[in-house]
Amino acid sequence: MSFISAILALGFLIFIHELGHFLLAKFCGVKVLEFAIGFGPVIFQRQWGETLYALRGIPLGGFVRMAGDTLQDCSEHEDASEEEKSRWFLTKGYWSKFAVVFAGPAFNLLGAVLIASLGIYFFGQPVLLKQAIIGDAIPEHPAAKAGLKGGDRVLSINGEKVSLWEELSNVVRDSNGKPLTFEVARPQVESPEDAWSGDSEVDDKVPTNVVSITVVPDKEITELDTIAGDTA
Repeated sequence: MSFISAILALGFLIFIHELGHFLLAKFCGVKVLEFAIGFGPVIFQRQWGETLYALRGIPLGGFVRMAGDTLQDCSEHEDASEEEKSRWFLTKGYWSKFAVVFAGPAFNLLGAVLIASLGIYFFGQPVLLKQAIIGDAIPEHPAAKAGLKGGDRVLSINGEKVSLWEELSNVVRDSNGKPLTFEVARPQVESPEDAWSGDSEVDDKVPTNVVSITVVPDKEITELDTIAGDTA
């Protein structure tokens, strides 16, 4: 299986390389006689327009055969019309020839960047943005004593809006133990499906005092009595 995968990967790299030569040759007005993947005996071939497209038996390379790409080819077709000669590779200007030759490795480089980008996009490590939702308020900890409950969605802390758990953690961490006022939206169910399943690790690891919370049931803000929390 690994051998087949290696052959397919090599074939893809060869195809990208030769495709670069082919496309730039067409763009520069060079007549392309054959576009082949592989060497040796022909497995499949088909003529489309002026170009023969072929798949050959030895998958160790490929080639783009262009009209007038060697001095011998030019001498063998000296009687060709001026229009035909104008489409020979060797009759093109310096920059056109350079572009055709350079296009192969350039396409390999672009292909590598594209594959890497797609790999990162589809298979890269996902970054989960956890909502600022209390998964569980541990009894006897400051959050629970202040009245926070599992499922509460934190809207702001000391007037500073938060929406992600990371933002909540940063605000609590930077408070240095100072009193904090939480404004939370309290759902009708105890454990909403989108609540983060972790515990209140911010309360456990960062010493702080929860002074009061503002609960918002049914979109109405209700002030709770100030509850002095202790240090976790």
